[in-house]
Amino acid sequence: MKAGLAQRSSHYEAIAPFTLHYGAYRLKVVFVSRKQFTRDRRRLSEVDLNGQLIRLDPSLVDRPALLAEHFMRVCIRLIHYVNGLSDDYIRSEESFTHSLANGLVSLAHRNPSAWAWFNALLSEHITAQASFQRVLISDQVHVRGMPKRLNFGRHVVTLHWWPKRLAVRYQEWGFFDYANNRIHLSRELHGPHLAVIALHEIMHAIHHHGSCKTGNRNRFMQQQAVALTAFIRRNPSAWRWLLRLIRSTAHQPVKRASKNAANDRLMEEVIRTGARNFAA
Repeated sequence: MKAGLAQRSSHYEAIAPFTLHYGAYRLKVVFVSRKQFTRDRRRLSEVDLNGQLIRLDPSLVDRPALLAEHFMRVCIRLIHYVNGLSDDYIRSEESFTHSLANGLVSLAHRNPSAWAWFNALLSEHITAQASFQRVLISDQVHVRGMPKRLNFGRHVVTLHWWPKRLAVRYQEWGFFDYANNRIHLSRELHGPHLAVIALHEIMHAIHHHGSCKTGNRNRFMQQQAVALTAFIRRNPSAWRWLLRLIRSTAHQPVKRASKNAANDRLMEEVIRTGARNFAA
């Protein structure tokens, strides 16, 4: 029995062949039993900054949708901690919004292979036709321009370019009009700034229509992960647009597999066959 568990554990570690780099941390992603978690063993994931580990429960391997959500959770927890949002007295939704928007773009730039792996999971969760990971590795994949409408279930949010003269007058690169469900982005935005501001304003809408409340930090971070995952499921074209924006601003593309790097070959396989086949 113990030998079988050991084999499974090594197999799970091979499924996530990367170390996540963010801020001052380099955290290895591992699949281990919750009995080895250092905090709350009722959870399916945890961030151990002291041990430089992100632990995921092996049961998530057979549930790619839940695996994607929990990976989103640990990324959000890491981002907010590094950005100084580690205390419950911080109640500003604006602080959490900017932290996550800037943090996700930075995380994607520093961890292109991990970002592709995560989006392969999302593609499987949404539909194979979404091909999120292929947007990251190929310029040949067609991606539409800025979406005109975002679906939030019973609500629709529209996106609009804002004239430069108004952006200069009001000193705003973009804003979310809560009353009219409209997102405005300045026409002069480009590069990484466009990726961050677009995601920032979309996160305002996600928080608003996802009923995310900042009263409790841990609960809010969990709500962020659930609401963002739901947004991606409802708006795959909008997520592809954001992925292309983020990719176009990265300093380096996702690297192809090298002949002698086992982890690179594993990453190439997950991109080629999809997360579930890779996990199997």
